[in-house]
Amino acid sequence: MQKKGQLSLFLIVAIVLVLLTIIIFTIFSSQQRSQTTERLAIAQNEIFRGGDVETYTKSCLDLYANIATNLLAANGGHLDLPDPHHTNPDMAYYTYKQQNTSPTMTTIIDNFITYIENNIQDCLSQYNNPSISIFKQSITLKLFLEDEILLSYIINIRSVHENGRIEDREFEFVGKDFRLFYGYRIMHEITTGVLSSPSTLDLSFTYRARDDLLNSSLDSPESEPDVYIIKLTDTNDGNYVFQSVFDRTT
Repeated sequence: MQKKGQLSLFLIVAIVLVLLTIIIFTIFSSQQRSQTTERLAIAQNEIFRGGDVETYTKSCLDLYANIATNLLAANGGHLDLPDPHHTNPDMAYYTYKQQNTSPTMTTIIDNFITYIENNIQDCLSQYNNPSISIFKQSITLKLFLEDEILLSYIINIRSVHENGRIEDREFEFVGKDFRLFYGYRIMHEITTGVLSSPSTLDLSFTYRARDDLLNSSLDSPESEPDVYIIKLTDTNDGNYVFQSVFDRTT
């Protein structure tokens, strides 16, 4: 009987030890899972803050920089067309009655930044993480070198998290599409030639703007023989047309 009692006590102690081991292991595993989840959440948050928001914001900048380039090119560098003066209301004059009426490069840069600043929020608002909202604070020009054609600008954004946390961040964007500025250079040279009243205008040429080829075409309406419509088109991009009008009447 004594041996049976000792055996029963031993079994009870063993069972208790096993149960305690299971309980301790369960608690430890739970704590480990909790810590792992927390670490993963922190890591994902760091990746999100350092990567996704910035990547998405720059994707929006890419999109609207392209739209701005095509729009301004079609308008000869203007954001809103000035009084057109001639029969085609969809083009901007670069000369009118021997006067230079073209925009300046500074104006074109300002128009470029303004268009992006006024429209990019539409893209930022579509960010696909429901727990974070992105808001454009401002876009400012950082650097523009006309001689080398270099453009960089700064966007300031605010990300608002569903837990109430607010982050203000700044990203620099360096332009890569310079067709608009090269196009303006070409039109500026043509303006100088038109105002100097050359006997002929030779405008059949192809201009390489970095990796893009711009082809020139010339048209003169029969009703306005002294008016020249000049277009620069990109051989690889049918959406890009830089166009302007030159009036050589006196």
